[in-house]
Amino acid sequence: MSDRDKEPSALELTRRELLKLAGGAKEVAGYTHQEMADKLGVYRETVTNGIAELKGDQLIKVGRKRITLLDVGALRKMETI
Repeated sequence: MSDRDKEPSALELTRRELLKLAGGAKEVAGYTHQEMADKLGVYRETVTNGIAELKGDQLIKVGRKRITLLDVGALRKMETI
């Protein structure tokens, strides 16, 4: 099985969605974990796990219906790894 055949991880799905929702800004506001999960077609827990991992890596800061992207460059670079 090639890398292209693998399902994206919770981290990868969440990272992509946050960058998309931010639209070049450093903040995503107004979305719950459930709303992001619905957009991605995954369980809320999948988004929650991805957010927790990005938060643990200090790439994002999480508040009530608000996520601040602390290092947009690093989030974008993760795509090429």
